[in-house]
Amino acid sequence: MPSSRRVWLHAGVVLVVALALRASFILVADPKPCCAHEVGRSAELLLRGEGYVSPFGTWRNDPSVHSAPLTPLYLAGVWWLFGTDSPSADRLAMWLNAVYGAATAMLVYLLALRVLRNAAAAIASGLAFALCPTSIAMMPVLWGTSLYLLGVTGLYLLAYRLIDRPRPWQAVAYGAYAGVLALYDTPLLLFSILAVPLALRSAAGTFRRRALLAAAAYAMQLAVVSPWVTRNFTATGGHFVPVRGCFGMALWVGNHPGAADELASGTGPSHHPFSSEEEADLLSNLGEYAYDVQRQHDAVAWIRQHPGEFLSVTSRRIVDFWLGPFGATREHVYLAIGGIDLGKLLMQGLPLAACVLGLVLALRARLPVGLLVLALVVVPLPYYVTSANPRYRHPVDPVIFLFAGFAIHQVVRRWIGVRLAETGERTWTVSSRDRDVLAVK
Repeated sequence: MPSSRRVWLHAGVVLVVALALRASFILVADPKPCCAHEVGRSAELLLRGEGYVSPFGTWRNDPSVHSAPLTPLYLAGVWWLFGTDSPSADRLAMWLNAVYGAATAMLVYLLALRVLRNAAAAIASGLAFALCPTSIAMMPVLWGTSLYLLGVTGLYLLAYRLIDRPRPWQAVAYGAYAGVLALYDTPLLLFSILAVPLALRSAAGTFRRRALLAAAAYAMQLAVVSPWVTRNFTATGGHFVPVRGCFGMALWVGNHPGAADELASGTGPSHHPFSSEEEADLLSNLGEYAYDVQRQHDAVAWIRQHPGEFLSVTSRRIVDFWLGPFGATREHVYLAIGGIDLGKLLMQGLPLAACVLGLVLALRARLPVGLLVLALVVVPLPYYVTSANPRYRHPVDPVIFLFAGFAIHQVVRRWIGVRLAETGERTWTVSSRDRDVLAVK
């Protein structure tokens, strides 16, 4: 492994390259900040002193459990500095997203260094994420996706720290961090729970010691989220809502009469209260929590009555999750053949293919990739039955581009070896002093 000084030098290079790419995109493309949606409405209500009330339909003061508390609070903080939804505040949010994306690339390098145990491969992974199309595309989005991804990558790193340093303070730190991240958003909630026993299974000591470490992590995570869960329990009249209460709405958005045609056309969700006046009116009449319960009942009833159509749209969502919703029906599509948006297919499909190759090579090399495989398996599960979007795949993009970078490194490394052999040079090897420096002997 390289020295600490060299590690931070490499990390700094990745950070600067990623930030330069994002700044260049903003300066050249001049994207317009957008997509605050219901998070923006919640942030505005917070700034007006209304608290966490429902952002849908006509204004009313019933408490909202739609969003985790920190997501609108972050945007409210940005707007508080420069004015609610003002051009200067929105530009600040976009530039902050550029910084968060660059910092995520640096964390991907550090994560890859821990997992792949090779500095050159780690640099390739960090630089691969610096080019991540979704990370760049998320910069104008105001609801904090870029900040969340930075936190997600930090959680992956802390999970590996549990393997390296299975001590009580490390378990408590992991639990506290996972709890704060869940209060921002919940896609990694299941991963954060399952990662603990997977990380501690090889820890030194007795089973009792490992169980106590896991209990410390879970207790701290529960302590962090319990005040908000208690608030939700009170706000919904005695119903248990773990951080967010919008699954019924999400299930209905993806599973309703006409869902297959909606997916095929690529027109976006038509049954969401933010985009449908009919749904917003129903939500206003029932109240937010009752609406969510009702729509979950409706979605489950539709699934039971149309199992074949449900399997069809679910399989399409799985494809869309990994390759992007590539129905070529929207105005921004410039390259399409046979109704397929080739631009999205290339931006999503090529990194995924490289990820698969890198994962196979990592497994063959017996590298410690178990936690990353866990993320690839469990994070997408809710979206397979609700909705697919590149933004929903974003929490696993650090893993995808880590393995993609490893694949690029291995392919280039072997190509160099073949070229040297063909030109009569002696075989290149890895120095025993520093395995990350290639030396031609």
